[in-house]
Order: sequence, then C-alpha cells, then structure tokens
Amino acid sequence: MGELEPWSTWASRWERFQEGYVPCREEQIEIMLRHVAPPAAEGPTALLDIASGPGSISRRALRLLPATDFVNVDADPWLLALGRRSIGDDRVTWVEADLRDQRWTDSLPLRRFDAVVTMTAMHWFDEPELRRLYRDVALLLAPGGRFVCGDLIPPGAGGSPAGGRALERVFRWQAQQTARGDREDWVGFWRAARAEPVFREVVAYRDRRIGRRRPRRFLSFHGHADALAAAGFHAVDELWRRDAAAILAATR
Repeated sequence: MGELEPWSTWASRWERFQEGYVPCREEQIEIMLRHVAPPAAEGPTALLDIASGPGSISRRALRLLPATDFVNVDADPWLLALGRRSIGDDRVTWVEADLRDQRWTDSLPLRRFDAVVTMTAMHWFDEPELRRLYRDVALLLAPGGRFVCGDLIPPGAGGSPAGGRALERVFRWQAQQTARGDREDWVGFWRAARAEPVFREVVAYRDRRIGRRRPRRFLSFHGHADALAAAGFHAVDELWRRDAAAILAATR
C-alpha cells in the first residue's frame, strides 16, 4: 500500500477535480465506451486513448473489455506516472509523446487500432493541428474502426451565437462547481501537486516539457465534422450533448 501512496490518492483526487470541469463526466465516459464496445458485440482488441491523462477511460474499461489492450498517449509525464502507478495493469501501455509532433505515432507500440478515444483535450489544438491529428488517427484505425471524442464542442457552425451561449452556460456551471468549496480549481490543484515532495522531480520535468498552457480553441461540431471528413472518416454523429459539452463519433 505504501508504494501506491500518494499516487492512488492523487488519482482519485484527479477524478474528483475533473468532475468540476466536465459536465456529466461519468455519463460521458459510459456513452463513449458503449459506442466503441456495444453490448453483445465483440470489443476492440486494441484501443488508443490520445491525450489520455492518467488513463481515466482505461481505468473504467479494463473490466468491461477483458480482451482489449490499451495504449495511452500523453505529453504530460506527471499524469502518465499517476496512471501507471495507480492502475498497474500490464494490458495498459503508457506512451509519452506530444501529439503536435508530426512523428508522435513513431512512439506507439502498435500500428493498428480498432478504436481511438479522447476526452477534454481537443480544445487545446488549433484547427490546422487538429486536422493533421485527425489524419494521423485515420491512418492508425482499422477499416470500420471508431473514433470517439468528448469535449466542449459548440453546436452549429463556428462562431454562431447559439454556440457562444452554450459555451457560456458551461463556463458558468464550472464556476459554480469550484465556488462550492468542495471542488478544486485548476490553480489550486496544481499548486497542491507541486507541494507534494514525492512529485517534485516529475512535476519539474513536466513544467520543462509542457510549459505554459496554450489558449483554448473550441471548434464547432461542424468544424470537427469537416476536419474528420477531410481526414477520411464518414458517418460523423453526435452521440450526446449538454449545452456545449458533447460527444462526437466517426467511423473510418
């Protein structure tokens, strides 16, 4: 138990922290997994999670998909260490790679996946980066493979008033969550992580590796659908929506 601490405690703390930023987070993950592994259907043999963080999706899918191998990719070494130390399952492979690097796929242990998922990460990429990333994902997916993305994806076309209002409602909800007193905000969470002695070295490496956060860019559903179609996907669908929080899916 001692070796797992404080990693397992902080893994749980990360989950709680994220619940204050992602509306209906558990419901969203359940819907995403149900789409890549429908009931009574054979699940994927290989699933890739891009910008995986500490493996929140894999953590929930290990029992659901007992015949699946998971590959989690992220540029954040601390989040990868958090997942690796707290999950500890040899079906999960952890890869440190920057998705903006055009050679990031060279780091993968597999070249073909049945499904690719991502959650709350695509808003950190500008549109040209996202289009290139979607092309990379398309090349990694087997024919008929599924890509599922949960994020803040405003409805309609880019810059529409309805999309802007939907984003504002989510931002107000997030502010209410952190104002409750039992939720950590972004600054407070990372300040506490940096104060944990056992994390000092990996957090310092993280700061050198990642640097400052980039501005968030919320591409509309139509923008994502257009980028996916250009990458070779078809049947782009909206699986779920709550204001600007949405799940989209596309088939290779």
